[in-house]
This record gives sequence, C-alpha cells and structure tokens, in this order.
Amino acid sequence: MTKNPLLAASVLLPAAAMAQELTPTQLASLARLSDPQTSPDGSAVVYVLRETDLEQNRGRSDLWLLDLGAPGAEPRRLTSHEENDTAPHWSADGEFVYFISGRSGSDQVWRISTRGGEATQVTDYPIDVASLLLAPHGNRIAFTARVFPDCEDFTCTRERLDREQDSPRSGLLYDRLFVRHWDAWNDGRRSALFTVELGEDGKARGAPAEVSGDLDGDVPSVPFGGREEIAFSADGDTLYFALREAGRNEPRSTNLDIFSAPADGSAPPENLTAANDAVDTHPVVSPDGAILAWASMSRAGYESDQLDVMVRDLSTGETRNVTADWDRSVGDLVFGPDAATLYV
Repeated sequence: MTKNPLLAASVLLPAAAMAQELTPTQLASLARLSDPQTSPDGSAVVYVLRETDLEQNRGRSDLWLLDLGAPGAEPRRLTSHEENDTAPHWSADGEFVYFISGRSGSDQVWRISTRGGEATQVTDYPIDVASLLLAPHGNRIAFTARVFPDCEDFTCTRERLDREQDSPRSGLLYDRLFVRHWDAWNDGRRSALFTVELGEDGKARGAPAEVSGDLDGDVPSVPFGGREEIAFSADGDTLYFALREAGRNEPRSTNLDIFSAPADGSAPPENLTAANDAVDTHPVVSPDGAILAWASMSRAGYESDQLDVMVRDLSTGETRNVTADWDRSVGDLVFGPDAATLYV
C-alpha cells in the first residue's frame, strides 16, 4: 500500500474515471444552468435551466427560482412553456420577474409573479427584442433589437424583411466588411438600444425611444456581447453602453467605447472613452450613482490584452486605473451595496 496520497490519487483516478465514463449522449443530455439573478433584497435567485429532449431533437430553457433564506429549500420551476424563456430580470419590488420568451411567435418581453401563475406579455413588437434590462425604479425597460438604420420604426424593418424573404433575388452586395460575424451573415441591420416606459400594469406604454441614436455600430457588440455591456444610472435617467463604431476599419478594430445617453433618447450619446483606442466595456454604476466602473484594455488592435478596472467620478470626470499593478484580467464587475467595494 502506498504511503504517498498524491501517488494513490494518481493510481485511483483513472479507474474512477473509467467507471464514470461520460458518453456523448449523456453530455448532450446534461441540464445547464445560466444567468443567475439575485432578487433586490438578496432573498432569492432566479436562473435559466436548459434541458435537452433528445427524442424531439431540441433544447428548452425555463426559469427556476430558489429561496436563499430557507435552509434546504428546493428550486421551483417558475415557467414551463414549451418555448424558450431566458434573460430574467427582477422588478424593483421583487414581486415580478421580467424575461424574454418566444411564446407569442417572436421574442418579446414577458413578466411573471414570483408567487407563480401565468405570465403576461409586456411588449408586442413586429421584430424580436433582446438584452433586457430593467431601470432601477421599474418605470422603464431597456432592450436591444436588430433594425435597418434608415428605418423610422419597427414596422419598417419588419416589412423590409418580409419583402426580402419573398423576393426571387438572393444576391447581396457588400461595400464594406463585415460580411459575416461567426455564424450570422450581415443583412444590413444593426443591433440598436431602445427604452420604453412601463405602465402601472407592467406593460410597455407608448413608442420605444432609440437611445443609441445615429451611432453606426451594434449594441451589444457582436458576436458575443450581451446585457453586461449596458447599465442604467442609479436614478434610471441615464444609460451607459459599450459600442464599437463601424466603418471600413471595423474588422481590424478593437475600439469599443463607453457611451452615455439620456434613457428617454432625448439627446445624442456622448463618448466617455474617446481617448482610448482599445477596448472599453462592461460598464457598472455604483448604488449611490457617483462612480462609473468598466473593464478596459490599453493596446489597440490586441484582442488578448489585459482587462483592467477603470473608475470614473461622474461629478468631476476624474478617471483612474485601480488594477494597474495586477497581473491578470478582470471579468464581471459588481458593486457592493456600500458603493465603496467593487467585486470582480
């Protein structure tokens, strides 16, 4: 019998691994958890659970809720529709969860009570919505949608898509790159940032306002960006978002910038990081509304550069790098409730 525990482990692990061999079918069948979102009071967490039905050859995503204050509590299913439910976001009072679902035939915003019951539809637009974010006071939502830049409303984009689908012509003329982003061909649309007010019933009220304005770029960035690139100010009156301006140099550029704009779309966006030609992304605002933090690179054109934490005093504009002496990149950024601590 060996006296070296490390050697014993090296002998036993291969046998254990062989006994617990994971087949491709088992791997494909594993349930996958993602996008955990803690309630405003920290008492519960809602998350997305994706399950795979091999016989139907499809996956399905539902929302689940776990009570963090009850020892031994079991997660309970919050949604059970056959269409995918994703992107959960808590209401300010913790009574509802807003989410994106395809249950109406297109991806729209829905909400459901945390006590259960049926979900109700919040938006009803002729095009899909994505990247859902709720304002701190719950009076409006921010979302992104892919639109043709020269269209004045969503109906224009929908009608053009329908005409192109019915057209006998299949050719496209490209006069600049990108032609394709990973698995998606460029069809002339851009992902733009919008907000819409919510009524007392929690449903969208009035026409959405385009917050990203005339900027030539995608919010969130493609192909991998998400709602982590968008943040509301503490009072909900301002939106901060990351965007890489397009143009002929887009395929060679890593120059994402942080922009700020009124949440009601009443003024054009302002570039807060124009002095940096490298990546600036993942904006977060402190709970007291005084500090904006984000992840930033310093070498333009270098996708693998280290991501440092930049913080900006929103009243003075003073900006500093608080991880300049670190030897590794940061990931997600989250302010603590005291506004003096930043978790990375």
